[in-house]
Amino acid sequence: MIKTVEDLRVELNKQSGVMFLGQMPSDVYRSHESLSQSELKLIAEHSPAHFRYYRRYPRPDTDPKKLGRAAHVAILEPLRFDELYTKAPDVDRRTKIGKQMWEEAEKNAKAIGKEMLLPEHYDVPSEMRDAVRQNPLISELLEGGVAERACFGHVHGIHAKALLDYYRPKNHEIIDLKSTKCANRRQFERDIRTYRYHWQAVWYMDLVKAITGKDPTFTIVAVETSPPYCAAVFTIKPDLASIARREMMETVRGYQECVRTGVWPGYPTKVNEVAAHTWEWEAYKKALHQELAG
Repeated sequence: MIKTVEDLRVELNKQSGVMFLGQMPSDVYRSHESLSQSELKLIAEHSPAHFRYYRRYPRPDTDPKKLGRAAHVAILEPLRFDELYTKAPDVDRRTKIGKQMWEEAEKNAKAIGKEMLLPEHYDVPSEMRDAVRQNPLISELLEGGVAERACFGHVHGIHAKALLDYYRPKNHEIIDLKSTKCANRRQFERDIRTYRYHWQAVWYMDLVKAITGKDPTFTIVAVETSPPYCAAVFTIKPDLASIARREMMETVRGYQECVRTGVWPGYPTKVNEVAAHTWEWEAYKKALHQELAG
């Protein structure tokens, strides 16, 4: 069992830098220097400087992130939920007594290897699980596989890593679970582009193919985080995947240049001109024309 980053490095060296479905603590996976798709997206959305900073100083946890992780466990590994999570005390942390009770409860939780969830969040993951399992399509997708497995390999000329939510070996299928406010098709299609889920799909598929030699499929299960916890299934079609791969390669080349030079720039040093959107300009011209005509 891999327990530390050094254990992981030793094992990867034995396997020529390639490992598929290795079991390890999540913090060990996150600490390894191989590039993840979320880090690549950080470079694209912000800058190499942001990537470099957050590699050194990881962003603090938030309650929504904790809820998302707990939902993953409840849905994908239901037997582990009680083992990993406990309910936080319902206290007012703005008061001295409330703060003391919270800190004591947090200390006790850590001592037994559990993470606290806010009282209003504690039952949500289980309710999400029960709702999802009532969907026959999703219930089938989440059978016959393994959850939370890391893989490492060489793709796009760099050392890459991915943490698969769920993998079905028989079908060679990657299932990715997304917690969302709205799983409606129109809204979630916007989310796919906004959060670059199509990049993630390509990253995972390319990496798994590089390791196994076979093309996997990638399916997203989007689950709402409020009642009635409706869910929907999405796949990324080849045309959108091709666009994602081309965009990613441009960002990868920039990353490789930063590694080569040791220079991790922030935003471009130029004046950014902000123009009207086409629809704004057309609306302005129409209003102006009406004013002149009137």
